[in-house]
Amino acid sequence: MELSDFLEYAKKIIADDKSEVAIRTAISRAYYSSFYHSNSLITSSFRDSDEWKSMPFGEHKKLIESLIRHQGCYDYVPKKLAASIGNRLNILKSKRHDSDYNLAMKHTEMKASQVITESTKLVDLISSLQRENTTGKHHL
Repeated sequence: MELSDFLEYAKKIIADDKSEVAIRTAISRAYYSSFYHSNSLITSSFRDSDEWKSMPFGEHKKLIESLIRHQGCYDYVPKKLAASIGNRLNILKSKRHDSDYNLAMKHTEMKASQVITESTKLVDLISSLQRENTTGKHHL
């Protein structure tokens, strides 16, 4: 399975099914695409560290806070960009949380499309950053 599969599946769900359960599922899958891509910016040694393990949050909030604080990020990740990614991921997380847990809230196809668009932008940014790191070019 590839990281891009989550985002592609979110797009497919929305294209094939307009029910609210499909919309909620698409929002969730789009978020997870952003989560896994963002997670690749944090070193495995930091995720194995006592500092990571002692954070009083769940895995998703740990990632967001680490990005915002630029803790455990690879050296090629600029501090301001890491913070921006963390903040954007936090917004997507809140939308995913609403879609998963707030059954009283109505979710529309437009909202799912917006989440998919934002997730696509975030994934593209992270992918570009990683490509530039492997080619030695830094234009961000």
